[in-house]
Amino acid sequence: MSKIAAGAVAFLIIVGIYLTFKSDTTETLSTPASAKRSTSNSVETVSPLGDKFGLKPSSEERVKKGYFKSDVQTPQNTSWTEIKNKFLPSAEKGDAEAIEILYASTLQCHNFFYLRGNIDGILNQLKGDDVHSSILEAYGRKLAEAQKALAESKAMCEDVPEKDVDDLVMTTVRLAAEQGDGSGQACYLAGALFGRYDSQPEDVKRAYGTEAIKIANQGLRAGNWEILPILANAFSVGQDDDAKGWIGRHIRPSAIAEYSILFLIKRGMNSTGMSTGAALQGPFVNLDGALEALKENNRLPSDDVRNAESWANEMYLRNFSQYPFPTELSPCPWQTRL
Repeated sequence: MSKIAAGAVAFLIIVGIYLTFKSDTTETLSTPASAKRSTSNSVETVSPLGDKFGLKPSSEERVKKGYFKSDVQTPQNTSWTEIKNKFLPSAEKGDAEAIEILYASTLQCHNFFYLRGNIDGILNQLKGDDVHSSILEAYGRKLAEAQKALAESKAMCEDVPEKDVDDLVMTTVRLAAEQGDGSGQACYLAGALFGRYDSQPEDVKRAYGTEAIKIANQGLRAGNWEILPILANAFSVGQDDDAKGWIGRHIRPSAIAEYSILFLIKRGMNSTGMSTGAALQGPFVNLDGALEALKENNRLPSDDVRNAESWANEMYLRNFSQYPFPTELSPCPWQTRL
């Protein structure tokens, strides 16, 4: 075994970089007892994969499981209710095409209702005499996108009860995520379309936590770049719960875990020639600076940092290197934010 691989395996066991349940979560992970250790932050974690990395899927497995960014076209001039009635039974049985059509149409209608409820208010705010021209220009582009999205979704969504769509959003995103849709995995982990976490029933929270951990590990095995900023944010120490996304409620904060995920992002950015001192979408204004700050502010031991970087390098080579780092990291497709 190479030094890098040995260090990475040791890091999995000792630091527990993979996703872990908080101590107040009732679900458990099927992990060897030997995988449980105390981290440098004195937090006990469990690696769901024990001492093994996820293997890179073969091309056939990739097609079968659907590790891709969805570009499915929804049925034209067809009501979402008709689409749901036609495709939901097959989607629940795992039919990939049915899942993608239901996923796309449900998120498009979710976006339709969001835009319809907010666009008039934005337009009224922009009518004032004191609105700066740069704001008008920026919102002008957004409003043009919003009006285009509304027009494209009108036939499918206009006469559908909004609650019917809302009630199916989490299910359709979960189904897309489970079959390997990259954007579906990111969307499910972020939970931004599911409402406030604290207002959910306890059984919904528990079920989400169980599925989210599985989906996050599936995404790491599959080389899904889109989930990494979400995971790094979720691992962040001292971050407010509401700011960490739904997945952040089900994994223990860990500075060394956050460092590892950010270093993996850095590998991806470097592979495409992107500057890691430049802006990255999300909370990472300067990736190099963020990594240095994590080391200094949390007094991370040098051995832990070396193991974290070894893990990230090994993970990159095994699971991520075959997929280009995306120019955009945006969970939940078909969403036009105002």
